[in-house]
Amino acid sequence: MPNNKSLFNCQFKGKPTPVYAALSQPKSENQVVIFERLKDLYRQHWSFLDDDFCEKFPRETNRRYWELYLAHFLSHQFTLKPPKKKKNNPGPDFCFQHEGKTIWVEAVAPTSGKKEENTVPDVIYDGRARKPPKEKIILRYQSVLDHKGKVKFKEYQEKNIVKDDDIQIIAVSDADLPRWSMGDTVPYILHALFPIGDYRIEINRNSGQSVGEGYGYQEERLNTNNAIVGYFFQESNELISGVLYHASHMGDLVWDEWEDINKNQLYFIHNPFAKNPLPQGLFKCGHEYTANYDGDGGFIINYAPLAP
Repeated sequence: MPNNKSLFNCQFKGKPTPVYAALSQPKSENQVVIFERLKDLYRQHWSFLDDDFCEKFPRETNRRYWELYLAHFLSHQFTLKPPKKKKNNPGPDFCFQHEGKTIWVEAVAPTSGKKEENTVPDVIYDGRARKPPKEKIILRYQSVLDHKGKVKFKEYQEKNIVKDDDIQIIAVSDADLPRWSMGDTVPYILHALFPIGDYRIEINRNSGQSVGEGYGYQEERLNTNNAIVGYFFQESNELISGVLYHASHMGDLVWDEWEDINKNQLYFIHNPFAKNPLPQGLFKCGHEYTANYDGDGGFIINYAPLAP
C-alpha cells in the first residue's frame, strides 16, 4: 500500500532540529538539493522504515537520516524482509537472508552526550588548530554499542525474534556527532572496538633515529560507568558479528557524487571473536577490517580498501 506521507509535511510534536527547520523551507541551492534527495530516498525506501519515521524525523533528523541511508544501502545489495518494528511486533531495524543465515542490523547514531564532562564539543571554526576530543568520542561509541548489544539485542532474543545462531550487526553512524569524530589514520570507532592505544614512535637515544613505530596496546579505557572499552574483546559481545560504521553526514547529499562519497565512508569491522562470523566482502562498502592473533600474544588488524 503506497505511503502518501512526506518527510516535510507530517504532523509531529515537540521542537524540530535546526537542520529540519532549514530544510523544510529551503532557501539556498544546496538546501534544495538535499531537500529533494531526502524526499526521493524516502519515496524509494519508506516500506523498510518504522511506521512513525515521519513523525520522528523532524526531532531526530540526523539519526533518522542514518536509517534512511542504511535502507538505501542495504536494499541495493540484499532482499530486505518486511520490517518487524511495528508497535506490537518490535525487532531490529533491518533483516535479510544470506546463504541460509538470518542477518539482523540494528542502527544507532550516538549524540554528543548530556553530561558536561563527557560531552563531545562542537567544532569551532576560528582558524586555530584544536585537538579532537578523542577519548570522549570513543566513549560515546562505547555507550551506544553497549546499549544495542546488551539491552536491545538481548530484548529481541528474549522475545524470540532473534535466535542465537543469527547474525547480529550494529550499524553506527557519525551523523549526530561533530565532523571531527571520525578520527585520523585509524578511525576512532576502531579504538572503541579494539584495545588500541596511541600512536608511538620509538627513538634510539644515541642515534636519534626511529627504531620502531605503531599503535600501542590500550590496557583499559573506562567510561563513567567503569565499562572497559574494547568492545570486541569482551566475551559477552560474542553474538555481535561485526559493526557497520558510517562516517558521512547529511550534507554530503549536496554533491553529485554523494553515492560514491557515502559508500567510501562506510566501514565494516569484523568481530574476531564472533560466535557467528561473517564472510569477508559481504558488504560492498568502502573499507573493511578484520583481526587475528599474531602468535606472539598480540593481534593484527587487517585493512581492505575500497570494494569494487
